[in-house]
Amino acid sequence: MALQNYRLLILFLFGTLATGTHAWLYNLPGQCCYNIVAAYAANMNVTDQTYGGCDNDLVAATYVNCLVTAEGKVDKKAISYLLVDICQGDYMYYGTTVDDVMNDYEKYKDKFVDYATLNSTDIVNLPVTTNMTMYDEEIEYLDNYYYNVIKATVFAEIMYGMWVGLFLVVGSYNLLKLMAPKFYNNFQLNWLRQYFLLPALIRARHNRAIPFIGYLPLRSEFLVMAIHVIYNILVCAVHYSPAYPNYYDVPSRQLLEIFIAHRTAILSFAHMPLLVIFAGRNNFLSAVTGWSFSTFNFYHKWLGRITFVHASLHAILWSASYAQYYSLSESYSEAYMRWGAVATVLGALIVMLAWYPIRSYFYEAFLYMHIVLAALFIAGSWYHVMVEDFGYNQWLIVAFSLWAFDRVLRLARIVVNGSRRDAIVEHVGEGVLRISISHKHPTNFYSGSYTFVHFLLPTVFYQSHPFTAFPESESSNNLIVIGRVHKGMTKTLNNAVLAADGSRQLKVLLDGPYGKSHSMVRYDSVMLIAGGIGITGALSYVTPLLTTAKNMRISVIWVVRKESALKWIAPELQKLSSSKKLELNIYITESLQEENKMETTESINEKDSIESPNITRSRPNITEEIAKFVGSSAGSAAVFCCGPAGMNDEARAATSNNLNSCKAKVEYIEDIFGW
Repeated sequence: MALQNYRLLILFLFGTLATGTHAWLYNLPGQCCYNIVAAYAANMNVTDQTYGGCDNDLVAATYVNCLVTAEGKVDKKAISYLLVDICQGDYMYYGTTVDDVMNDYEKYKDKFVDYATLNSTDIVNLPVTTNMTMYDEEIEYLDNYYYNVIKATVFAEIMYGMWVGLFLVVGSYNLLKLMAPKFYNNFQLNWLRQYFLLPALIRARHNRAIPFIGYLPLRSEFLVMAIHVIYNILVCAVHYSPAYPNYYDVPSRQLLEIFIAHRTAILSFAHMPLLVIFAGRNNFLSAVTGWSFSTFNFYHKWLGRITFVHASLHAILWSASYAQYYSLSESYSEAYMRWGAVATVLGALIVMLAWYPIRSYFYEAFLYMHIVLAALFIAGSWYHVMVEDFGYNQWLIVAFSLWAFDRVLRLARIVVNGSRRDAIVEHVGEGVLRISISHKHPTNFYSGSYTFVHFLLPTVFYQSHPFTAFPESESSNNLIVIGRVHKGMTKTLNNAVLAADGSRQLKVLLDGPYGKSHSMVRYDSVMLIAGGIGITGALSYVTPLLTTAKNMRISVIWVVRKESALKWIAPELQKLSSSKKLELNIYITESLQEENKMETTESINEKDSIESPNITRSRPNITEEIAKFVGSSAGSAAVFCCGPAGMNDEARAATSNNLNSCKAKVEYIEDIFGW
């Protein structure tokens, strides 16, 4: 079979899918009859002017006669399929109606040429009767083919059903915590939380990265993704029926390659909406599940890898089929093949550049390259299927719509926050910036929330960075953001502030708030553990608790390297130190020279008039502190942690091991923004 005929086969097989994946259920006879008409043209050298265009009355008459002969009646849906799905999309059949096609059939009703009398050199100028043997073989082949194609879509729909089911289960679990706290605190559920929901996959290592690998998931996250991976492997390995002999004389091995290629293509496309929504800031699923950005980001990364594996299998199998049975080099003269190759290469680049060492050391470059490459990947996939009208573009439309929706909401948040806000950025030592942002409604930034801040400097205005934000005080119209200087945008900002003698006024844009707020007032005892700059997360909770909580036991542990860190939050520390409602313990882990220590303490106290809090010059045993706190809690207890990766992992493990040390429920809350 010549390559052009093979291409003709592909076009026919995909024709109905351009308007919907399940179109074959009602137009299979119509497609089969059109394929037979085209087979006369392709196999018998009938000129394209005679039988190659839908605007030809002989084509219309032959098509209707095929339907009548095969089905015993005129199927107007099948004729509509000819006009809408095939002809109007590709040819010059605009304005033609079903009645026009029927009139062509009636005009030639008694003038059909018997297909059996024709040979390969005949040029026919009359309609041709239907070869029913050809029809039966063709419809059996197409039915078998579409059975395999449709099954791939069904598998994709089941995959979405599994995710929706998971979201409903997790949402119901969260609702149960609010509505029935007593049920939430029982031995069986605590066992599930202790060994499955809370712990890291291996050795309490969740937030600490493993060199060249990255971050390990929680056991629950691992199980979800393992089920997803296993499901994708299974559905790509079962339920194929490459029957031979068949109408197109395609070997069963080649058919199997084609069927697997189609299934992996559909599953690859089906992952794209999930990829987009899991990576978006305005992810409504976070409100349902309560999952953090880090959890969705973990799923996003693995779904991306699975998408690429499916796309690669699709490309490899199609290329192998062409190379074995036709001409691979000639196949790339087709635009859809070239676009498919482009999309596959882009997918490979996305996966390789997302490798942890590259992503961590060159994060800002990775981020923008990731966005650009992802957009080009979707564009390449779009042209791959649309240049020949193969279909399946519905998945891409949904993915792009979700992306556009997220971007529109980001702009809307910036507008709602008052667009260009005034901010004062101060360098407060130890590579830390304290930022005070004017805002009419600072209380909109709830406990546990974070916001993306755009600093309107010439070289970084297009970038944004996530920060925990909290109101300066009840009477103030300022938001406070405290951030550590790293590479990239924060380094540029810090240099600009230092050039202005340590304080500079800027305009900023606020895209937020985001994140989930945990209702701490529901607990009888709350321990807030913070490390370094993580004190901002603790402050966003403890400040309103001092106003709303009455008989709550509140314990705050802040671990810093140097005493000079106290001036990061000097105004807030003054308030915490003077409060009788909480126990504040500050641990300084780095030994200072006596003269430096005295100078630091004196400068802080003179400038900010801080009453001396309970300062210990050592590193706390987080495990012991949590065990002691939970064990001594008379009622429900919550442990909050926001700090370095090791501290978070230790706090998670300690809380998990002490779930049954308290008579009431014990909750662990982690505030971390992991990429």
